[in-house]
Amino acid sequence: MGPSPPAQPHLITMISPPHDTTPSTEETAERPLLPKTLSILCVEDNEGDFVLVREHLTDAHFYRPTTLSRATSLAEGLKMLAGTSENGEPPFDVILLDLSLPDSEGSSTLEHIRQHSQTAPVIILSGNEDRVLAVEMVQLGAQDYLPKYALNGDLLLRAILYALERQRFRL
Repeated sequence: MGPSPPAQPHLITMISPPHDTTPSTEETAERPLLPKTLSILCVEDNEGDFVLVREHLTDAHFYRPTTLSRATSLAEGLKMLAGTSENGEPPFDVILLDLSLPDSEGSSTLEHIRQHSQTAPVIILSGNEDRVLAVEMVQLGAQDYLPKYALNGDLLLRAILYALERQRFRL
């Protein structure tokens, strides 16, 4: 096997809601409040894992336009978090975070992200199935800890929606 293709930092993907699935009034009333456009930052250095996350998010039906941006290192993610959106709000509504990055490992990765973004909920995506570590990450402020092997569109959708709601009540 040859070397993996170079990572594409700052990749922004627009994930649009499906055209043939307009929510009913009942569905809209039950749906949690989402931003007009949902902006997700995925801090993931592995190209294959990022592609899977992007595919799963495409399969999820947010009923809102969704943007997915990517950072391939902690330093790059922190730079992206330092900006503001067009309306002066924080640049991302939710952060999907891998704990094993080229420039950071483990709980310090989460701690650095939390220091630079107090408003966006953080969901850990990990190849590590250690439940003790998962509980520790939630105790340190992560909204969820999802093993990468179990990811699918529905699980990511639920984790993001629930994290946004929990975070809204924390603020």
